[in-house]
Amino acid sequence: MVIETEDKNKSDSDINALDLIPNRGTILDTLQTAIENLSSKSFNGRVKNPQNDRVKIGYYKALIYAISTYNSILKDTEIDELQKEIHELKEMLENAQ
Repeated sequence: MVIETEDKNKSDSDINALDLIPNRGTILDTLQTAIENLSSKSFNGRVKNPQNDRVKIGYYKALIYAISTYNSILKDTEIDELQKEIHELKEMLENAQ
């Protein structure tokens, strides 16, 4: 998975850890590539070495599991951020009255 930062003009020294967190677009690109590879192999490929194919399938399963877990955590984080924003907006409305 290639991780892209939001700002393409940043140098390596300007990039912090939060910039390296993949977004949903990056995750979808990675899944699309995996789907294309698996689809091509399943419809057009032939099994040259069954052990190697089993290993590749294991890697794909691990990748998909990791992406699913990551997406779940990302979703929870976004929900927490939205709840915080709602709370702040409610406080602003109460203080304005």
